[in-house]
Amino acid sequence: MKNVLSIVLATLLCLPMNAIKVHTIGDSTMAEYDESTTDKRGWGMYLGSFFDPEFVTVNNRGKSGADTRGFYTGAAYWASVKTQMSAGDYLLIQFAHNDEGTVTYGMDNLEYAAYCAENGLPAPTDARGTNPQTTYREMLRAFIDEARELGVTPVLVGPICRAYFQGNDIRRNGQHDLGDKFSKIENGVLYENQSLPAGDSTMSYVKAMKVVAAEKNVPFIDLTEATRQLYLSYGETQCLSLLFCEGDKTHTNAMGGNLIARTAAGLLKNAGILAEYIDIPTDISANPNRIDIGEVYSGVVINKELLLTGYGLEPASGTVALTATANLQISLDKENYSSTVQASYAGGSMFQKVYVRANYTSGGEQASM
Repeated sequence: MKNVLSIVLATLLCLPMNAIKVHTIGDSTMAEYDESTTDKRGWGMYLGSFFDPEFVTVNNRGKSGADTRGFYTGAAYWASVKTQMSAGDYLLIQFAHNDEGTVTYGMDNLEYAAYCAENGLPAPTDARGTNPQTTYREMLRAFIDEARELGVTPVLVGPICRAYFQGNDIRRNGQHDLGDKFSKIENGVLYENQSLPAGDSTMSYVKAMKVVAAEKNVPFIDLTEATRQLYLSYGETQCLSLLFCEGDKTHTNAMGGNLIARTAAGLLKNAGILAEYIDIPTDISANPNRIDIGEVYSGVVINKELLLTGYGLEPASGTVALTATANLQISLDKENYSSTVQASYAGGSMFQKVYVRANYTSGGEQASM
């Protein structure tokens, strides 16, 4: 039996006048990526697909390589985000991956730089790294306080897990707890490869975020635990092959980014945060459900990408018919484009990339809904 769904692709040239904005700040696991140059996809790219676009839009400002201090002090990052925020908006804050450091783990990089200067060692070339007990918490508090000053509601979001499997679980450092290996300076002496007993959360960035959330009376969304459960539900082999970029246990591909965005939206809804505007579809949906082509020159080809997703579908197998509007063509293989295509699914689930090509031959506004 075939289940046929017709999806009309359209361009969108304007946003709702009074839409609430959800601003997302974080690292590469959230960031935007050029669809034509990499298979990496940050989960922030897909979050907007789970909000009613008539009322909520997402401003994804995740920055690849950013830790909390670097994002806060970088002129193009936090200062820029604040100019885009208005009273009534929301701010989702997800950091930890780069706060863990790359030279010494779990240390404040400025503290380590001072140690190097005092001991005649080369200055660290990587300025990333915060301690979960000190700088990391201070930076989270700064984001929260300054957002509230603007009338914006902050929400702390636990960092997504790295896919560091160990048997039937995710390793401690995959959950952003460096208790098995970290560095510290005491009385002017650098100690490396330090460890703490299981259950001691002193070096856990997620625990530190939870503490700040309670201290500041800010909602905390435990995306760390949720992604741990998500990865385990797939198992190591399937998780790495389906959700992550090849050879990469930190950065997700389109399917992984979409599933994590879906998970985050569900957590927000369960917490009563913008719940009335969140829709977690149980049938086949297009993500994003609207494509913004923007202003382009006549005759210049523009390429976009969307996903058809569906989980727990009935019937368990079927066909989806896609139809493109004028000046748009679509493809399932990024090679053969036409105005209509047929996409099949099986096993009650669909995850299909759809490539959209726009080629406007005349000037003027050309939008359809």
